[in-house]
Amino acid sequence: MNTCQPILLLLCLALPLPGLAQTEPSIEPKPDAQLAKVEVQGESTAQRELKTLATLYEARELFEKLHALAPLAELKFKVYARTQAEHQQRINLALVTRQGRVPVPLDAEDNFTIDPAWNRYPDATELKSKLLDGRVTWRADIRTPGLPPNERRLGDLRLQCKVGFESGVARGDKVGFLGRMVRALTSQPDSCDNTWSSGSSFADRALFAVTLVDGERRMALSNAMLQGLTEGSGAQYDWGFLLRERMFRLPMGDKRWSDETRVVMEFADDPQQPVDAALLASDHPLAQAARELQAGTTRPEQLRERLGKADERKFDSGRRLLRHLRVKTLLPPDLPPEVLAQLPAQDLSKLSPAQLMALLAKLPAYKAAAASAAKAASDVAAGAALGKPGLEVVELVTLYDGQDQLIKYALRQLSPTQRYR
Repeated sequence: MNTCQPILLLLCLALPLPGLAQTEPSIEPKPDAQLAKVEVQGESTAQRELKTLATLYEARELFEKLHALAPLAELKFKVYARTQAEHQQRINLALVTRQGRVPVPLDAEDNFTIDPAWNRYPDATELKSKLLDGRVTWRADIRTPGLPPNERRLGDLRLQCKVGFESGVARGDKVGFLGRMVRALTSQPDSCDNTWSSGSSFADRALFAVTLVDGERRMALSNAMLQGLTEGSGAQYDWGFLLRERMFRLPMGDKRWSDETRVVMEFADDPQQPVDAALLASDHPLAQAARELQAGTTRPEQLRERLGKADERKFDSGRRLLRHLRVKTLLPPDLPPEVLAQLPAQDLSKLSPAQLMALLAKLPAYKAAAASAAKAASDVAAGAALGKPGLEVVELVTLYDGQDQLIKYALRQLSPTQRYR
């Protein structure tokens, strides 16, 4: 008997069938890769909001198992209108029992908790909204009390991601045993453990920027991590309509960021925030454009004409966001003059670091300098002693109102180790 057949059978069983809800993609660390754009018109008829008591109980088990990620938080569940804002007042969540609908009250934040009285009902009892299918979505909601309204705690969000997506509370098929086996066999990381980009989370209001702060360390996230900016229509996922402006992803699997990391949010309706003065005063083309921006006057077409095509998104709120990105490859620092003299007369900044390194390795002067440097430090490989090419990543993000007049902007130099495309 072929021993591969049982594994293949498990893999086939674990794969989603056509027509079933899709789980969030795990976005891998390929900085130069463009995400495929999938355009889907209208609303899906998949039963994305259908949940059972068993789903909630599994979420509770995961929460208790992983509670150390957020020891001061409690488990709540949140129900969101997915397609139209007015639906939020018409969710009318209830348990569907043999005796009829049992209302599930939501608090002021549209949250609810598991009621011990529900133990009298079978685990297969459904929780449903009266809204048509596809117009509501769910998440776990896990928050350490006492945080400012514009902050979340990374450990809370790590736990919230795992509880929501692995139980099936968040939209999509729950991970389950077979899903975990497939990931083990294929070395595919869970989206909540991905060091590059996690499953989606929702802010309480429309977002403009997110910054991670862990002690003295801080990192502004690229807008590629927000609002599905580079991910097509998003209509096949929960965030593709009303929630898009509130959606964000985080490098949750990057353990260099502790669970106590503050996830600081700037909302779309917050006032203009200060930008890096040195960057703004530089001769970078995005900085030059930023210096001429005028709130209430500058329009999107002016930026497009000056800087070219942007990542662009029009939101259900009427606001519009443009993101211009410039990525430049930098020469290794302190290259000897004889190496610089042999460089070809071309714009090397447009090469990838690997391409630039390959070009340098062919230069006689670079080979000699690398060998000399390696000999002086025998524990360093040839070439490494001279340093490696680097990346300069800068983005200019502009936000406009419903009349396409500039509200505010952000100019930031990004860490090249994060996702920015």
